[in-house]
Amino acid sequence: DVYKRQILALPEMEDAVIGRSALGAVLPLLAVALLSACDYSYQRSFLRPSYRATVFNHAAGGRDLRIETVGNPFDPEQYADERVGALTAAAMQGHNRGQRTTFAATPGPSARPQYKVVIAYNPVEPASYLALCRGDVESDPTDGRLRVKAAFCESVDSGPRVLTGVRGRLAEGSVATPETPAYRSLMAGVTRDLFPLWDADMDDDRCSGFLFLCH
Repeated sequence: DVYKRQILALPEMEDAVIGRSALGAVLPLLAVALLSACDYSYQRSFLRPSYRATVFNHAAGGRDLRIETVGNPFDPEQYADERVGALTAAAMQGHNRGQRTTFAATPGPSARPQYKVVIAYNPVEPASYLALCRGDVESDPTDGRLRVKAAFCESVDSGPRVLTGVRGRLAEGSVATPETPAYRSLMAGVTRDLFPLWDADMDDDRCSGFLFLCH
């Protein structure tokens, strides 16, 4: 009877062992995923009260939208300064909310000239979003950490004005290349928050891991 009970218990013991083995394999991967998710963070910190999704759809829906960049976040020996705009636009492509658009450093005739997005890498502070729209921001590549400020700008009779503004960063020590997952995730998040569908809240921190890891 003792032997029979041991034989009958084997499937349960096997399931338990397999479960512990699987859990032991998953937990390290989960921990790595949570930590790597916090290689970047971003936050919308300006939204014009009159902004609606229809503003973006009018500005860029089904057409090109100009992307201007300040600074070069990549190794200049591998990625020349004149390529940064196109590489930034490529990292943003397909991540906006609302109608489909084509982000372009050299937009075609479909682009509405009064609208643009300005992306500043490691801007010299203070760097307001309005300064980005005016073109009054410079870059400081010696910061030791990649910082990003992005503004969705509109030109009106009184001059440029800010529609939305998002800031973000890569964690210290993270290397930025156009193919780096953290950089691409950062730019995807910046793009999503730059064109909100409707919410006007300022409490929009983004980090895919636990919040206490993302500061």
